[in-house]
Amino acid sequence: MAFNQSLINDRLLGQLVTWPFYWLALVLFCFVWNLGGAPLFDVDEGAFSEATREMLAHGDFLTTYLNGELRFDKPILIYWLQAAAVGTFGLHEWSFRLPSALAASGWVMAVLMFSRRFLNERSALLAATFTGTALGPLVIGRAATADALLHLCLAAALFDIYRFATSGERRCVLRTFLWMGIGTLTKGPVALLIPFLVSGIYFATRNDMRKWRRAIFDPLGWLILIVIAAPWYALEFREQGQAFVAGFFMKHNVGRFTATMQGHGGNLFYYAPAILLVTLPFSGLFLRILPALRQQWRDPLDRFLWLWFAVVYVLFSLSKTQLPHYILYGATPLFVLMARHRQLLRSRWLAYLPSILLLTALLLLPEIFTAVRERTHDVYVAEMLTAAPVIFDSNYRIGAALALSAVLRNSFRCSA
Repeated sequence: MAFNQSLINDRLLGQLVTWPFYWLALVLFCFVWNLGGAPLFDVDEGAFSEATREMLAHGDFLTTYLNGELRFDKPILIYWLQAAAVGTFGLHEWSFRLPSALAASGWVMAVLMFSRRFLNERSALLAATFTGTALGPLVIGRAATADALLHLCLAAALFDIYRFATSGERRCVLRTFLWMGIGTLTKGPVALLIPFLVSGIYFATRNDMRKWRRAIFDPLGWLILIVIAAPWYALEFREQGQAFVAGFFMKHNVGRFTATMQGHGGNLFYYAPAILLVTLPFSGLFLRILPALRQQWRDPLDRFLWLWFAVVYVLFSLSKTQLPHYILYGATPLFVLMARHRQLLRSRWLAYLPSILLLTALLLLPEIFTAVRERTHDVYVAEMLTAAPVIFDSNYRIGAALALSAVLRNSFRCSA
């Protein structure tokens, strides 16, 4: 049988599955199932969770502390959400990760609803699948950090920008300011910078800067953003003064861009392999649509989506502090593009090789963790990996082996 289908039979999806049921099943499996099964596995997870625990212990819901020291890394919203989850469900890993799981579910919903309007039902289901099951979103959506919520805000804001570009409806502008306000309260100025850059460049390519200026100077929009974000910033500045400005704005925003922090340096090509990593196991689709950029540029939607990715790629490639998950800010438009142009993927190796490599790595993960634990001199990493044999038990091994077998079987069948 010739290889004439993508990784997922989109026709079968469109005929058998309604989108609300599919979305619910997808997010429950990807982001909710066994959410607390693993311990807090990352330094950032531990820092966010401990800062939230100290917030609850001290009753100070304005300023965050970590081990008794001021923590200005991120704004307050994610800590409030974690505190609400812990207050409701108790002090568990599941509670600290719940806000991210819910935000990632909303992120998938935003992709689904946008794609249903501007593509079609089957493409929307595929775009949602890519967003929910790719490696980057899957990890971020299950981590007790602020990133999943920021991804939801950026996706919702930029989708509304394109809706405004096509319809001219003011409500799209107002919703954009709403999402930027929530994003600013989640992770700071980046929630404003990316939408402003992407929208400005896109409207410039349309020779429609008057429409863009009308949107960015909307007084009600700015009022919405200020009402959401400004009170905490004002109260925190009144409480901490210059220490807040120096710690949050100068160190953790300007400083991350102009200097290498915590050894997370990189180069101008750092995100080339990173984008292939975070889009696994669908990296083959990205490699296939990339050469078609020139032809797709003529289509307004494709141009907007590529500009969104390009702005993020260039912006964070110029930053002196680089981490793989930063490129995820530009992955959302890629998932939509990959779903829209999936017919371009005709090579079975591009289709299945990323999946095979990822599932092989997952099958060997217990051995990889054991090797790392035996060789590391980092006490934190060694202690964290002591729980690996319990988490990656025989059931994990069987599940990974079955998944790898299924992909191998399908790849050989398609080549027959």
